[in-house]
Amino acid sequence: MFEPKIGDFTTVEVFDVAPDRMAACATELVSGTLPVIRERGGVRDVWLMRDETNARFFLVSVWQQQLSFQQWQMSEQRIASYQKLGPFLVAQPVTQPVALIGIVAPRRP
Repeated sequence: MFEPKIGDFTTVEVFDVAPDRMAACATELVSGTLPVIRERGGVRDVWLMRDETNARFFLVSVWQQQLSFQQWQMSEQRIASYQKLGPFLVAQPVTQPVALIGIVAPRRP
């Protein structure tokens, strides 16, 4: 089973999302029209995250160039392993623990 480690990723970006924008962001994630997807290159995942303490929402984009597309296929094990990345995400601009509430399948350039 593939388990991502901090060293696997080249860049992690965190974007604060206003609660009234969450539904629109989710739609844009699925359609691929969210600006963060349009403007960047490389294999990536974009997560919609929720701060359980303050009920704030975040987009977390993970960019990396080293893994094959097959290693990024969606699976229950993969989603479970991503949940272990919490401490890494907290080290970013997010100040409270966040929980994974959605994941978008990787998109190739």
